[in-house]
Amino acid sequence: MERPLEAPTTQETLCSLCGICASVCPTAAVTLADAVITEPERCILCQACVKNCPTGARVMEVERIKKVADWLSTNYARRKEPEIFLLENVANGERKGNRKSPLFSCQN
Repeated sequence: MERPLEAPTTQETLCSLCGICASVCPTAAVTLADAVITEPERCILCQACVKNCPTGARVMEVERIKKVADWLSTNYARRKEPEIFLLENVANGERKGNRKSPLFSCQN
């Protein structure tokens, strides 16, 4: 099944034609002429152009993508420390870990 052709759009009244959106696009889906042109078939929806636009002219108007972006921002905006970690002693195959973690399951 082909994915629908979706891509960020440009609000022309806010756009200063600075070209940052085109320069940060990893797939060259954004080009600059008299206006910003986006080729949706090349866009991978990374939103680099949206995040780097200094005037806020690049926006994602696809409702499905906006919901996912809002969920990620709400739930994962702050850095969290890992809840568990394992240290492996390669010499003798011993495993040691953080036994304070409720998720710790490796006991050697």
